[in-house]
Amino acid sequence: RRFYRQLLLTADNRVNPCIGGVILFHETLYQKADDGRPFPQVIKSKGGVVGIKVDKGVVPLAGTNGETTTQGLDGLSERCAQYKKDGADFAKWRCVLKIGEHTPSALAIMENANVLARYASICQQVLAAVYKALSDHHIYLEGTLLKPNMVTPGHACTQKFSHEEIAMATVTALRRTVPPAVTGITFLSGGQSEEEASINLNAI
Repeated sequence: RRFYRQLLLTADNRVNPCIGGVILFHETLYQKADDGRPFPQVIKSKGGVVGIKVDKGVVPLAGTNGETTTQGLDGLSERCAQYKKDGADFAKWRCVLKIGEHTPSALAIMENANVLARYASICQQVLAAVYKALSDHHIYLEGTLLKPNMVTPGHACTQKFSHEEIAMATVTALRRTVPPAVTGITFLSGGQSEEEASINLNAI
């Protein structure tokens, strides 16, 4: 695994302008290239910023029909402080909402919203900045990035939609909900193939 990651991170310098940052797992943050440089140093030498996945996965949310919440808030402040010392510049946290006829439930929405806000609050404390105003947790919007899926048909949907329709649905949803102060939106592929995700991104 380390060698494959090294292959990606030490690719030809022509890719440098195309990659602004790399999100690492805990294991990868502490791995080194053959020349002894830690992977975060390799990334930064190419002009990229280093991210770290800090959540510990999803667990069932009691009182719901198969919905989940994300664990990992315990000790997060200390872990973020250490990750910062070890070369990380930003953090990633993942919450999952089940979309269906009766989901997401109000409980799942509030639970995951609060988990995300608490995660953001902890991460921004580590960066020693004074942030304001994201809902009840007072998060500094200019210090955040949103990493959502595109608005694509669900797994059980049999109807096909064009790339333009997917792009319009995605942009409409974001324009209606994301404050202008949010610095950027970096899409997940969301299970799409590389080609499909690229075409949809181009349409967006």
